Amino acid sequence: MRILNSKELAGLSQVFPEGFTGRVGLMILKAQHRQDLEDIIWELDRLPHDIGHLCLELDNLKESLKQ
Repeated sequence: MRILNSKELAGLSQVFPEGFTGRVGLMILKAQHRQDLEDIIWELDRLPHDIGHLCLELDNLKESLKQ
């Protein structure tokens, strides 16, 4: 696992203002590459409740991390 830089932490804090908890939080903290984030979004899509807005936020975060 790597340490996130300040830009990544700022982006994640917007998506998860309550902090990173549980399985999804651990997956995001371990994400090091674009494919990792895409895998996380795929996992989130499999959850039974509606989290489409979260997936959209993660997609936006993924785009901001590329820059």
